[in-house]
Amino acid sequence: MNNKEKRYTLIHYLFGALSARLGDEMSGQAILLLGLALTHTVKLGSIALSALTLSAAIGGPLLGALLDRSSHPGKILGSALGLYALGIAGISLLLASAPIWIIILIALISGLFMPAISGGWSSRLKSFIADGQMPRANAIDAATFNIAGLAGPAVAGLATALLGIHWTIAILITLLVTALPMAWSLPPKQGTDVQSFTTFSQDILAGFKVIILNRKLLRITILSTISYMGIGMLWVLYPLVGRRHLVMQAMGVYLHPSCL
Repeated sequence: MNNKEKRYTLIHYLFGALSARLGDEMSGQAILLLGLALTHTVKLGSIALSALTLSAAIGGPLLGALLDRSSHPGKILGSALGLYALGIAGISLLLASAPIWIIILIALISGLFMPAISGGWSSRLKSFIADGQMPRANAIDAATFNIAGLAGPAVAGLATALLGIHWTIAILITLLVTALPMAWSLPPKQGTDVQSFTTFSQDILAGFKVIILNRKLLRITILSTISYMGIGMLWVLYPLVGRRHLVMQAMGVYLHPSCL
């Protein structure tokens, strides 16, 4: 490992990971609030968010296989993060003016890069953290998910209430772009780590095979998927409840459990 790679520390990683995850936690509520502000209905925003999250389920295994096979996974991660930010910007600019199929297409493509914000970061900890320090690093990394989950919806609602929805979109895109250099500069893999004797499609199938054949993992995957379907439905309801029963629609975001 050369001096340039040694300069990458856990502080750099946390700055990038927390910025990206905070922007991501803001994005769902921001898209819903934007659709509601522009069209006075949650329909467009919820359709865009549904397409975004649906394709993210597909993008996870694809991105994971790419990161495993790449000699410079940080560049893959950074590129995915930049494309995700670009997709969110495209959805925001076209939501009320473009045909719905264009919005769905952009959201489906953008969602493929969403996993770069979560597991994509966590998988790179081992590239610069010693084995003995991994438990501590993993615990700190896990805390960024909690912090982003708590702060993201609250920041989206507060920014929308004080500054307007367009500023909220600008803030979340800025957070995503801010994380890009930290992802791009992640240390590359060592020469012996990048050898692969399987094809890309074999790697994808192997990942799904592990989930299906491991009963405990399959059970957890199914249960978490069902539970998050309910959470996704609540997300759509928050702005509507805010508009009907609170001072403004942005205040509905504060009904999110993480804000209570």
